[in-house]
Amino acid sequence: MALAAGLPSVIVPSLFDQVWHGERQEELGTGILVRKPKDLGAAIDRLLSDGSLSDNARELARLIADEDGPATGADHIEHLLAAG
Repeated sequence: MALAAGLPSVIVPSLFDQVWHGERQEELGTGILVRKPKDLGAAIDRLLSDGSLSDNARELARLIADEDGPATGADHIEHLLAAG
């Protein structure tokens, strides 16, 4: 939701898949992964001061704005089932 709104994120994972999402946002330059609670304050400070995170999040939101994720996903699944 944050990325769709063009906002950068601080990701504090509590489940295994959230680590992947945090790492991916760091790769994209749209967020910061925080593994230890003691690092949360520094991550928030960086989020507020590093304009490139906001710029990258806005650009990603622009790129995905016209995508219909559920329809695209369903089309891919149907294609795989038909080929199967």
